[in-house]
Amino acid sequence: RADWRATALKRVETGLILNEIGQAEKIAPTEEEINKEVAHIKEHHKNVDEARLRAYVTGVITNEKVWQFLENQR
Repeated sequence: RADWRATALKRVETGLILNEIGQAEKIAPTEEEINKEVAHIKEHHKNVDEARLRAYVTGVITNEKVWQFLENQR
C-alpha cells in the first residue's frame, strides 16, 4: 500500500501541474476535437453519460496538448 500511495500522490501532483500549465498557457481543446472524440467513444460505449464523457475527453485532450507544449519547449 505504501508503494501505491507514492504512485497515487505522484499522479495527483502531475495532474495538478498539468492543469496549472494548461490554464496559464490557455491550452484547451476545440469543440470540434471534443465532439470528434466523444462521438468515437460513444460508438463503442453507447450507454455512457455524455456530460461525464465530455469532461473526461476535455481533460485528456488538454493534458495531451500540455505535454506537446512542454515537449516543444526544449
